[in-house]
Amino acid sequence: MDQSERGAGQDVDGESAVDSKWQSDTNWSGDTEPTANSSLRFAGTTRLINTNDFAAGTQFAGLTFNAGAGAFTLSGNKVNLLGNVVNNSANTQTIGLPLALDGSSRAFNALGSSLTVSVRSARPAGRTV
Repeated sequence: MDQSERGAGQDVDGESAVDSKWQSDTNWSGDTEPTANSSLRFAGTTRLINTNDFAAGTQFAGLTFNAGAGAFTLSGNKVNLLGNVVNNSANTQTIGLPLALDGSSRAFNALGSSLTVSVRSARPAGRTV
């Protein structure tokens, strides 16, 4: 199952005048922060350095960098990943937050450009990164 089919998707739009945190409503389309199990999509070229301030271990259905997305750097608390990481952008995307790979195997697809994972990923026994 593709991550877009798992949970409601939420697009980051970086419109907050205050910060680049994931729990700031105005950083997301519709000015509504995502909920656990949502697919997170990163687009545009504002607030490219942003922070996951959800509780460590919050599950998200996947991370997608849309075509046309700037070069994002994600940091902050650990994400429990239920889906894949996909880069459809021509820019390199950097994931600097811990990832726990929940469920079955996960794919890291650099379709448009590179993906850099700059922290050690947490994984259940028997899972490889």
